[in-house]
Amino acid sequence: RSAAFDQHVRQKMTLGAASMRELGNLYTAALPAWLAAGLDEANCDEIDLAGKEILLIGYGSGDAADAIPIRMVPGWEHGAKSIEFKSTLLPMIDLTHDQYLALRDRSSLAGIHYAPQYEFVVDRVGSEATHAFQDAGIEYYRFVQ
Repeated sequence: RSAAFDQHVRQKMTLGAASMRELGNLYTAALPAWLAAGLDEANCDEIDLAGKEILLIGYGSGDAADAIPIRMVPGWEHGAKSIEFKSTLLPMIDLTHDQYLALRDRSSLAGIHYAPQYEFVVDRVGSEATHAFQDAGIEYYRFVQ
């Protein structure tokens, strides 16, 4: 990485970066999530973005990209107050890398106890791959109260 990259690109990608490090790979949801995290951080730190031009760049899973130029309007912070990005991550369980790998491979982990409440959970993953219907790998969700 060059000094030019740090000056012209990296320093412009700092808003919301710390919050985004708490998330896994969101694929196409990464762009709106980072926008929310950045606006929330700017609002909390009282950074004036009114009239500023911002370029949103998202590449999803890598097979397509979006580049969206926006201009922040006066009063943007009024909407940003309702984001509360960090509170959307609660409750959370901070996993080690090894715990994450075990959970990913087995879908459960000894010593980690969490009962979902008022949220969507993966109910099952489809496995059918016939000529008439295919849902292999598709996640089916249900809402837990």
